[in-house]
Amino acid sequence: RTWTLLRVLPVAHKERLTACMFSPDGRTLVTLSYDRTACVWETASWQHLRTLKEHTGTVTSCAFHPDGRTFVTVCRDRAARVWTTKDWTLLR
Repeated sequence: RTWTLLRVLPVAHKERLTACMFSPDGRTLVTLSYDRTACVWETASWQHLRTLKEHTGTVTSCAFHPDGRTFVTVCRDRAARVWTTKDWTLLR
């Protein structure tokens, strides 16, 4: 199998990435980093939409709810944070 590079995203994080995940509908990509942030990307234009900055440690994993309306990030600070994907604000 041959893979084709589709896009190199602009630099949005200050540290290395730890993970990434596409939304269930494929319209959004979220990247996670050692810099304690998660960056939200719109995949049609690959525009950086928002940086989620609520964690106090490395953001290590994430998951979208199957309906795509909420998103959770998990961090080494032992906290899970739940976000609404409507405007990427923190719910808990």
